[in-house]
This record gives sequence, structure tokens and C-alpha cells, in this order.
Amino acid sequence: MMVSWGRRRGSHMRQPLHSLSTTRRLKWAVLLFVLAFAGKVHASSAEGLTFSSLHSDITINTDASIQVTETLVTQFTTEHHGIYRWIPFSYTTLNGGRASIPITITSVKRNDADTPYTTTISGPNVQVKIGDPQQTLTGQQTYTIAYTAEAATNFFSDHDELYWNVSGSEWDAPLERVTSTIRLPSDVGSSSLVQTNCYTGTSGSTEQNCLQVHNSVTADFSAESFLTAVVSWPIGIVTRPDNYDALRTQGTIAPPNPIFQQPSVMVLLLNFLSVIAAVMLMARYWKTHGRDLQAKKPIIAQYEPPDDLRPAEAYALLHEQVSMKAVLPATIVDLAVRGYVQIREVEQAKFLGLGKKTDYELQRVKPIDATLRDGEASILTTLFDLKYTDAAEQPTVLLSSLQQRKYTANPFQSAVQTSMDRLVHEGYFTRSPITSKILVGVIGAAVLGLTGFLLSSGIFAWGGLVVGLIVFGFLPSMPQRSVKGAEAAWHAQGFRLFIEKAEQYRIHWQERENIFELYLPYAMVFGLADKWSKALADVARQPEWFTGSTNHAFTTMYFLSAMNSFSTVSTASVVSAAASGSSGMSGGFSGGGGGGGGGGGW
Repeated sequence: MMVSWGRRRGSHMRQPLHSLSTTRRLKWAVLLFVLAFAGKVHASSAEGLTFSSLHSDITINTDASIQVTETLVTQFTTEHHGIYRWIPFSYTTLNGGRASIPITITSVKRNDADTPYTTTISGPNVQVKIGDPQQTLTGQQTYTIAYTAEAATNFFSDHDELYWNVSGSEWDAPLERVTSTIRLPSDVGSSSLVQTNCYTGTSGSTEQNCLQVHNSVTADFSAESFLTAVVSWPIGIVTRPDNYDALRTQGTIAPPNPIFQQPSVMVLLLNFLSVIAAVMLMARYWKTHGRDLQAKKPIIAQYEPPDDLRPAEAYALLHEQVSMKAVLPATIVDLAVRGYVQIREVEQAKFLGLGKKTDYELQRVKPIDATLRDGEASILTTLFDLKYTDAAEQPTVLLSSLQQRKYTANPFQSAVQTSMDRLVHEGYFTRSPITSKILVGVIGAAVLGLTGFLLSSGIFAWGGLVVGLIVFGFLPSMPQRSVKGAEAAWHAQGFRLFIEKAEQYRIHWQERENIFELYLPYAMVFGLADKWSKALADVARQPEWFTGSTNHAFTTMYFLSAMNSFSTVSTASVVSAAASGSSGMSGGFSGGGGGGGGGGGW
């Protein structure tokens, strides 16, 4: 890919810098950064390159991770520095969701010897760029890439499996043959207990032009095309790790390898000036687009929430964002306080009767009505899977049962997001906080992406990393509250102070009926439920909407423990099941599962 920059002529080119808007100055800063460091850039090239074969040797570990060693035999008929290989760490599952498989590169060799390489992030892929920009190669070269992939195993009720896209189909040059050997964690005792399947062709193809053979220890596959392999074995051999769900939904990847070279004085100066310019421009941009439109005032205690804001809205106003983990349990409790839901604590025996686990049964006791805000109605509708509302209907749901539902996108996340949408619509922000962050985020991502590209090409551009981090550092402060929003935020901070220091303001709550449960949802989103419970221990009573699983006398500490458990169970139960993936033994296709990607030359 050749990159060129056109030069625009006319009066705009002669406009003084001091007369430009802050937004346009940011664009000029990015342009100057590109011009300063854009030298000779190597692009992926398929010309004069063939991948004769790809063999993937995969070992399945008992902790659900795998070790992969790929051997690529290449033929260069023209001069090349080396090759690319991109390996996905995030992919689409069979049920349309997204799953992450953290990738860590452990070794890269050329012809069995260590060779220079860099790793960068390219979309959902780890891109491994192999070769020396000061050296060119021709003829046959053999590259070996070793990496680990965490949480790669899929777990099902009747079997465990590895569903692995061995080659991927995104190759810039011909790939003539693909083979793979997959080694099970241990001898399962009989080959009949092992099942295999394979798919070929481009992503989405159901073709099976592949050979497969297995025994009780290994499975071998081969194809003249792109290859996806599936191996299943009995449950109990591989252990599902405690952090499996976290890895599958928040997968991390190995950081890029650093590039060190001796820069010139001019390059160092340009790096330094780019950092200074970024600080000045971002500070000016924040003053006009991020700073609240009202001066700060000393925080004093307020005894009610501002403007009848719901707990989720108070959280969104103060944090300028929404968090499902922070606001969903509090919103459900708030709905219970207002008479829409009953919550019953349920204790169930664990597997083989070894101890007990706590679950919660919710019952809708009041139909959805016009007093509910959009997000609250959506939460109730989703919780009870309602297709319509019926005043006579009182459906129940066990929180743990939500884990069995399949969502391509989490509907609860959309529901809590409406809290922020309402604040924007009602004028608490000058514009949507998401919109406010997009421009800065795009610029920051562009700078970091360009910097990574330049670094991978051997150009000293470390100042770009600092510039990108500076830009992203301004993201949390970019949403701008209006005068109305700043006043409400000041009031909400005072209300938070009241809850935090409730013991000091006893005279303001000790005569109010039901104030403990009325403000408990706010204490939950403020992270102050424990202090609120302790302060009101002598006046709080058993809420009518909550039934515990024991016969113990009601205390605020027991109730707080139950609410903490409820928060944990509720947020864990509504995590989208889409990240779990589906089996490739039936209904699979080429390109499904983990792995994949492709490669090219440079």
C-alpha cells in the first residue's frame, strides 16, 4: 500500500494557525505528525511469494489453554524482507456473539534460528511481522511461530472440544497445503471416545474436502485449502478455569515488541514537539468542549436526590457514563422498593450436596405502567421475558436461569444505557458523552495506529505513543455538563455526602418513614450501602419486598450481606451467553471457532 498526501492550494493553506478552531488544530497536529514521520513504508505484497505449506501442531492443556506451533514454508521468487501472520484474539461465535481468546506470542524463528519480529494490534488480530527491514531474502524460507491461546477449549454438557480455525482464509498469497496435529491432554483410553470434524474453503463454507484420522491421543487433519478442525473428548479431562468467562469476554493480548534504534536529533526534536503540541491543543479543546459550564461550589449535604433522578441516572450524571454492574442491581432493588418486584432469597444445594449456593427468585407483582422510565420498563420486560403486559399476570424468574438465555447483544446493557440517553434528552449534557468522546477517541486511535505502523516499519516515532496516551487521557473529562447538569451534579454530590455521613445528619432522617429502603438503591450506586446500613441499623425494618432464606431476625447487616450477594448473582447472571460459543461438531463451518487470520509478505 503506497501512502501519498495531496497538497491543497488556495487561501486555506495561508490561513494563520492562531485563527484556526481547536478541532481544526487537532487535525493539523495529526497531519504534521504524519508528514514528520512518514518515510519509506513497506506494504504487504503477494507478488513473488507463495506459502508452500502450513502445519499447525496444537497441544491442548488441562487448564483449557492450548500451545500452538505453526510451521510455514515459503517461496520467495522476488526479494522480500519477510512475512506477516495475523492471528485473531476475538472472533464471531456460531450464535452471532463475540468471544475472546487471549493470544501470547512466545517464539518466532526463521530456518530454526531466532529472527527479528514485531507484534502489533490490527483490528481483532495480533499481527506478527517477521523480518529485518535492512535485509532481503529470496528462495525457500521456513518460519516457525509459537504462541499460547488461553480459554481456547469450549465446554458443553456432554463433551468438551477444541474448534480451531487452523489456517484462516485472509491470505495475500497462495497457500497450497494445510495440515494439523492436535494432541489431547491425556490418553482418553479409547479412540471411540474422541470425535473429529473438519471444514474447508473460505469463511462460512460448509465444504469438507479434508482428511481426518484420530486415535485416543491425537488427531491429524490435512487439506488442499483453508482448514478448520474440530476435536471433542469426554468431560472431566480439561478443567474450566475460574476466570474462563472473564477471559472469553475481556481477552487480553501480548503487548507489541519494542523497536530500538538510534534516532537523529531532528527526529527526537519532532517527537518532543509533537508531545508539547498535543498537551497544548488538548488543554484548549477541553476548556471549550469538556469543562462544565458552571464554576464548582463547596459541596454541602443534600437530603434528597436532585430532580427526581433515579439511582441509575444519578450514577450516570456523576460518572458521565453507565455501568451495568453498578446500576442494574440497584435499579432492580429500586423497582422492588416502588412495588413492582418481590425478591426472595433461595438456597440451593451444590453438586453432590457439598455446601449451598444462594440464588434469587424475582416475582413481578405490579404491571408495567406509564410511571416507569424506558430503561426500567425494558429491564422488567427482559427479566420476565414478557411479550405483553397483563395486570393479572405475576410471572417469576430465577436469576440463575438467565444464564441459559442466548443473546447476540446484552439487552440489559441497552436498558441501562437509556439512563444516559434521558439525561442528554433532558439537557443535563451539552451533547451525548459518547459523541463527545468519539472525536477524541478517533484521533487518539489514529495516532496510536499510525505510530504502531511507523514503529513496525523501523521508524522512530515513540513520541506518537505519548501523544496518543495524552489524547486518551482527556477522554474521561470530555463530556460537558450544561448549567442544569452541573447544578444537578453538585446536588447529587451533596446527596452522596449525606448518605456517606448519615450518622452526622441523623436529625434529617430519623423521623422519615421507610427512608432506609427508599435511599438504599442510591447508596448501592454510590458504593455506600455498608455505611448507610450501619447508620440506620436502629431504625430500619424488614422490607416488605424482600424475603430471606433463613429464620434469623432482621438486621441491616444481614440484609446488606443479602444485597451484596444479590448484586453479585444478578450481574453474573445477565452476562450475555453469546461469548460461550457453540459446538463445531454439528452445524459448523470453515472459519468458525478460535484461531484463523491469514498472512502475507513484505
